[in-house]
Amino acid sequence: MTLTVKDFAKTLKISDAALIERMKTAGLSHSKNTDEITASDKQALLRSLKGGQTAPAPKPMTSGSGVTVTSKGKAPIEATAPSRYSDDIEAKRAAASGQLKEQQKIREDQLKEIAKTKLEEQKRIIDIPKDELARTYTGWDLGMSDSTSIWVAQVVNKEVRLIDFTENHGVGLDYYVNWLREHDYMYATHILPHDVAVRELGTGKSRKEMLEESGLNITIATKLSVMDGIAAARQLLPRCWFDKDKTKQGYDALRNYRRVFDEKRNVFHDRPFHDWASHASDAFRYLAVGMDESPMEAWSKPLKQNTSWIV
Repeated sequence: MTLTVKDFAKTLKISDAALIERMKTAGLSHSKNTDEITASDKQALLRSLKGGQTAPAPKPMTSGSGVTVTSKGKAPIEATAPSRYSDDIEAKRAAASGQLKEQQKIREDQLKEIAKTKLEEQKRIIDIPKDELARTYTGWDLGMSDSTSIWVAQVVNKEVRLIDFTENHGVGLDYYVNWLREHDYMYATHILPHDVAVRELGTGKSRKEMLEESGLNITIATKLSVMDGIAAARQLLPRCWFDKDKTKQGYDALRNYRRVFDEKRNVFHDRPFHDWASHASDAFRYLAVGMDESPMEAWSKPLKQNTSWIV
């Protein structure tokens, strides 16, 4: 008995068109319901109906917003977000990034601003000869594993002349003593931070004692907060003149002295940012604090007189 597409569709209880579509899916070329179905075609159709052959996935559709969706209306994993939303997010990120960059540009401490503007505009970076009769000070920032920086300053009337600077790391105190001796700065008043008086476990001596044994006159700067020390340095800077060659490294450090910026909270910390510029800037800070309290500097201040008895 001959079996046609129409007859087989009735047996399967599906429409002729559905059976023809299923036959095309199975790779059988039947386009009419009157076409005959061979035994091999029948077996292929039955395997297809039982799931033996995987039907092709329905083609994805694209929504009006540009999102790729399936026939069930759910977006696949690889679907892209709407372009307008993406543009808004990117614009906000770019704006936030621009604000952070702008804040990074203006986050420098006022030491840097004074060094950049007032001193350069007033042409206070020049060749400065050493004055053999002027009072001379050095300001130190001592480092154990970090660098040690030393400023050399001379006071002439109200002028503070920064005539020399040195910085090094990985060398002992004898290196800096020899540098002072070679440049004839041994006679200066040497201002060091408070921790110079701490005794070392290995030698049982403090660095202050070691330097004094080398012939240096040591003055310990009063222990102040970092911000108070920076305030003292700011007051000193307008009186300063810098030797353009000998102090270039230290002056560049002052120009790059800045505070730590907390990007999460969008605020500045009080503490300075620790980098190559911090050693020279800290030495200048100790110099400013120590010079204000030096006995030699006190001679230039007016005497306090009690005039309450005058009628």
